[in-house]
Amino acid sequence: MPMKQSEKKLKNESYQKQINKLKETENKLEANHKKLRNQINGKNKEIKQKNNLLKRIFSNTHILIAYLDKYFNFIQVNKTYANYNKEIIDYYVGKNYFKLFPDKEYEKIFKQVVKTGKPYIVFGEKFNYGKNVKKTDCTYWDWSLHPVKDRNKAVDGVILTLLDVTKRVKAQKELEEIKEQLIQSKRLSDLGLLAAAVAHELRNPLSVIRAALYNIERKKGNAPIHTQLHTIEKKIMEGDQIISNLLTYAKIKLPEFKRTDILTLLDESVELAKLIFQSETIQINKLISDDFKKFIKIDPFQMKKVLNNILLNSFQSIKKRKGIITIHAKTVNNVMKLTIVDNGTGIKKTDLSKVFEPFFTRKSRGTGLGLSICIEIIKLHNGNISIDSKLSKGTTISIELPYRE
Repeated sequence: MPMKQSEKKLKNESYQKQINKLKETENKLEANHKKLRNQINGKNKEIKQKNNLLKRIFSNTHILIAYLDKYFNFIQVNKTYANYNKEIIDYYVGKNYFKLFPDKEYEKIFKQVVKTGKPYIVFGEKFNYGKNVKKTDCTYWDWSLHPVKDRNKAVDGVILTLLDVTKRVKAQKELEEIKEQLIQSKRLSDLGLLAAAVAHELRNPLSVIRAALYNIERKKGNAPIHTQLHTIEKKIMEGDQIISNLLTYAKIKLPEFKRTDILTLLDESVELAKLIFQSETIQINKLISDDFKKFIKIDPFQMKKVLNNILLNSFQSIKKRKGIITIHAKTVNNVMKLTIVDNGTGIKKTDLSKVFEPFFTRKSRGTGLGLSICIEIIKLHNGNISIDSKLSKGTTISIELPYRE
């Protein structure tokens, strides 16, 4: 049955509408496609610019950079890396790092970085890097190894960076040598002053010894000579202490640590002081805490010097009056604490900041080296020493020494 004219017209109009919609959709798609293409081109341009920037940095940096896969085959190196070994960049691509630079220890480090995913960084390490470096050449490097991870956070490569810091390290060593020379020069200068002090100080006890001997010679056979003999012995000990301080200060060396009973050293130092000052009336009190650990790793020879100097200072400060010296010993947080308190003449407040300086003394006799020796030795033991004093009241010296394993 033939289609009516009106129906045919409606059908054509429907087709036209569909065609128009398709064209409209096509235009929109084309516009979106153009917009997307422009965005992609923009991003590509941005990426290209960033890649060019990275390439310039990669090529022009003074740091040696190499990118390796997880099996340590070279993927890329920068110009600085290639030039250092006098090769072209393409020489390395595809070659294995440890075939070119075999080293079992460093291979372990590289494998550990791949395994753990953690970077490895070293500063100023001494080694001969590069295949054109002679074994006798000494170079120092800051170097690092950083893992490169994929989207699943698995390590699929590493970036090796190396910076030659030989000049910096050698300059630091030269500076240390200069510092050491300055210290040595100061010590020699101090020794010059010390020589004059020793000549003066030793002359006094020797004169007393000479006079005492004259008296013994004159009185022998009719008078007791015990007092004269004690005077001689005391002055000899004073002279020996001066010489001992001179030798110690001139050549203080690193401690030779030995397990030592500190209370035994204290007793020996107290007995020495009593022997020199046996004419004085001085009471010694020892207050040892129940938890005190008396054994400690120290240099017994050096520490005895410290205790001798402190106790002799305390005895000297009491000036023939009835004196009391109290020694406290305790252990706190794995630290030995010794405190020596006397009721002597004390020290002026203005002098307290100077007492550890070499040759500083307000005494009519002495070199002023005792406490400067003490602080140097205590520092070499990684310990601390401090002093508190009030004029006419007395002095307290505190020592802290860490217990060593």
